Amino acid sequence: AAALIRQAHPDWSSKQIKTALISTARAEVKVNQQPASPFEQGAGMLDIPAAINAALTFESGSYAHGACVASCSFTNVVTNVSDTAQSWTVDIQLDDPQATFTLQQQSLTLAKANTSGASANLAFSIDTSDVENGKWVFGRVEFRQGNSVSQQLPIAVFANDNSDTRALSSNLSVAQNGDLSATTRVRNI
Repeated sequence: AAALIRQAHPDWSSKQIKTALISTARAEVKVNQQPASPFEQGAGMLDIPAAINAALTFESGSYAHGACVASCSFTNVVTNVSDTAQSWTVDIQLDDPQATFTLQQQSLTLAKANTSGASANLAFSIDTSDVENGKWVFGRVEFRQGNSVSQQLPIAVFANDNSDTRALSSNLSVAQNGDLSATTRVRNI
């Protein structure tokens, strides 16, 4: 697959080839006639013609965090590799309704390839504070032109709590006169 893309785009870096393959893959993978889990399917089934015709490449091919304590932030560089300036709508889909996201920009307008403005930063965060502790949250960042998803990147974050007892401590004391004093200390560890 990579050799075919290299033949079509000899100027692309290996990272551009990889992210074109990942972002154009189809999530139609089945295991024993059942839809595959996100870990079984990865980004999905390769679609080589779509990868050859990909208009975007990325600095990173996925968004993953193995210990998302309340919130995780992600950034990526999105690059237009097409011969024309293009506008994209960006959206995020998550499989757990308790997880939420904040997307800094919901659209990208990129100049044509190899010109100033052909790349832009994409930044977002995922809030897992309401997700059951110890659960994986899966999803995808979608890049649309019109009504259809043209390219997408997978998301996998593990909702975790901070088990370091030094992060939060409290002290409750009663003075001889009966006054109650409470102190709570939060440390950034």
